[in-house]
Amino acid sequence: MTDDQQSPPPKPSGLSTFWSELKRRHVVRVAITYAVVAWLLIQISATVFPQLSIPDWAAKFVTLLLLIGFPLAIILAWAFELTPDGIETTKKAQAEGVKA
Repeated sequence: MTDDQQSPPPKPSGLSTFWSELKRRHVVRVAITYAVVAWLLIQISATVFPQLSIPDWAAKFVTLLLLIGFPLAIILAWAFELTPDGIETTKKAQAEGVKA
């Protein structure tokens, strides 16, 4: 190769492209926020429910609901974006060039 010819820039790997897309769609932010809030709710239920004589199964139920809700929150974060115009599908927001 001569000095005039430059090699094309390296193509990003699939994993780095996927990670970039997760960050662009704010999926990482939603996952971290959900995990922190869910942990807090589980701690509160484990502490407060026995004091209020709420049955043990209620705290287990709260934990189960939060565990089931995590994948749902991730899927919704992937599919939708919060824009100044409200909640839109990611494809529509991307087509309009809206940055949240």
